[in-house]
Amino acid sequence: MRWQLQLACFLGSLASLARAECDVSDFMQCRRNLIAQIFNASALPTKAAPDFTFNESESHPMRGWPAPGGGAAAAGSAAGDTIAWRNGRQRLVWTLAGVATNLTLNATVFHTFNTSGDAPANYPPPPAAPGCPSAAASPDYASYARRGGTLVLYHNGHETATCTPNYDGVVDHLNQLGYDVMELMMPLLGCNDAPQYGSPKKHAWFRQWEERGEATMRFFVEPVVLAVNYAVALGYEHIVLLGLSGGGWTTTLAAAVDARIELSIPTAGSVPKFSTSYLPAWTPDLPEGRGEGEGGGGDYEQLYEGRRKDMYDACDFACMYVLAALEPHRHQLQLLHEKDSCCFAAQGLHGPIRAYNDFVQRQLAAQGAGGGGWMQTAVTAGNYHQVNYRDKVLVATVVERLRLQGGLSKADFSQLPFDLLQIQSTGTGEFARAK
Repeated sequence: MRWQLQLACFLGSLASLARAECDVSDFMQCRRNLIAQIFNASALPTKAAPDFTFNESESHPMRGWPAPGGGAAAAGSAAGDTIAWRNGRQRLVWTLAGVATNLTLNATVFHTFNTSGDAPANYPPPPAAPGCPSAAASPDYASYARRGGTLVLYHNGHETATCTPNYDGVVDHLNQLGYDVMELMMPLLGCNDAPQYGSPKKHAWFRQWEERGEATMRFFVEPVVLAVNYAVALGYEHIVLLGLSGGGWTTTLAAAVDARIELSIPTAGSVPKFSTSYLPAWTPDLPEGRGEGEGGGGDYEQLYEGRRKDMYDACDFACMYVLAALEPHRHQLQLLHEKDSCCFAAQGLHGPIRAYNDFVQRQLAAQGAGGGGWMQTAVTAGNYHQVNYRDKVLVATVVERLRLQGGLSKADFSQLPFDLLQIQSTGTGEFARAK
């Protein structure tokens, strides 16, 4: 009996080494496998309309000049005398029910509309000139006029601990540029708090449900799919997905499975941390995973363990990057920060980053007669874990090209501003084009 037990353990260890990796000759099958792993289903959820909709356009105006949270009072103004404007905010809530357990969570989305027709001043307004009304004379704005044609889904990831929209100014920035926005956040955090379960704040809480057979990854990805369903029903012409940190990770997964996302911009959200037969060189997650080896760093959803092993085996990060631009009309711009204070810092890793970009781009070029779309990584000089000003310029550059041209091409990703993969420091505080 002992030798039989030893043989069983040996065979089990061999089986654990056998990974059902994505077959890079059939990325569509890899997508189907990934969908099955995330949703325990053969297709994406089809529900569109939110379960609850709250019109907050009048009850929650933005105040002050554009700033995090609810804005800031104009300097020198009397108490309560602030600039105010509205972006037509609608709170959308979907109920997410488990497929193998009775786990039930909510997913909240803030839908705001472009304010480019009548945007507020971003400074304390000067006195009104003759014939020229000022914000001081008319502090109450209703600047949103109508729904635009381009929607940016912004997934703020782990960044907000409270149910506060426009947490770091990204949403208002996009609204003022002329885009409608749907802001999402991670499960259990912010508006997605789960008081019925004791308000857990760490995603490791999902492990107990995964062990009961629940497809826990769907609680991360399904809110994006439902928001896209709703956006399509509303008639948006272009759907863009931008995400930071955990929202960048979510952007990577959602863009891989949902081909309706025309442009995806995951920011500081992932690198290929796991080796595969087709991309054996893995890229470390620095500084978070320093010293932890392959796959080190990351929250529960990024760890190669449990049912998530099956998901990442079905399609690892490099595979997801390919799927995000598999169709000719789809593109992905991955943003990383040179000295990110949290995760996926690019300093010292430009070679490995270029290597996985080369792999993804070769796979896309091999798709059909005309090839697929385009995926490219840009590295900005950020040293904080945020959507920084350089990132915002890059986001606006590609989104506006999409809006104006009706589509994107590989050429639209050449000579991007602030991209350290394309430029190198001269040591004088300026930049020169890299050879």
